[in-house]
Amino acid sequence: MEAFITLLTNNNYASGALVLGHSLRDSQTTKQLAILVTPAVSSSIRDRLARVYDVVIAIGEIDSHSHSNLQLLGRPELGITLTKLHVFNQTQYTKVVFLDADTLVLRNIDELFDETCLGELEDSDRNKRFAAAPDAGWPDCFNSGVFVCQPKYEDFVGLIEMANHHGTFDGGDQGLLNSYFSGWSRGEPSNRLPFVYNTTPSSVYSYAPAFQHYKDNLAVIHFVGSFKPWQWLRFADGTVFPRNTSSKDSISLVQQWWNVFDRHIGGQ
Repeated sequence: MEAFITLLTNNNYASGALVLGHSLRDSQTTKQLAILVTPAVSSSIRDRLARVYDVVIAIGEIDSHSHSNLQLLGRPELGITLTKLHVFNQTQYTKVVFLDADTLVLRNIDELFDETCLGELEDSDRNKRFAAAPDAGWPDCFNSGVFVCQPKYEDFVGLIEMANHHGTFDGGDQGLLNSYFSGWSRGEPSNRLPFVYNTTPSSVYSYAPAFQHYKDNLAVIHFVGSFKPWQWLRFADGTVFPRNTSSKDSISLVQQWWNVFDRHIGGQ
């Protein structure tokens, strides 16, 4: 069995998880939709998630407690993102595509389950059991907001042990996963996803022309940073209120998120 999996650690990201689930449904995926939830997620939110996702899986929290590294990121709330490691313990699935709750799927991405992604599933090299797209901030690292993996208990245990003994260089899951799958940047093409599967809005000078060139092929938008689409103000007609630091492209992407919200959630 194969599945798309996301994670919700509190009610604050519930709108994101709901919109993500609906965007996957809109894409006509044939895969199961699963969501991992911690005790901090209320029963009412779980009920709403169960109407979108096929499976709601209760898990415990894992926190890095790496406060100094998280302060470097300016994101102290990310310590709990190590809870994401539970994805590697979902061995009921042969292959999963993980998506952060602040992502939006723009088209069908079931091709990520094809044999061309990851290659041989039973390979003994753990680096070959994992695929992700480069991070815009440091392309020799991958961004852990979207990844493909074969869940294996040995990787779950290995990640927990690495976190306990060595910590994580950024205080969150991305630093730990990059350390564990350290061969990613030198790996096979089947382990490197194109940026269109995890497109993060960026202010880098070269980003705007590249976005214009590839925008028709975008598959997944990842709204990184502390300010999320559901926090944007909107005009009475539903259009988002522009923020001073946001480009037209970023505003357009946030509007697409809200369009999915209005279509499926509205005033619920």
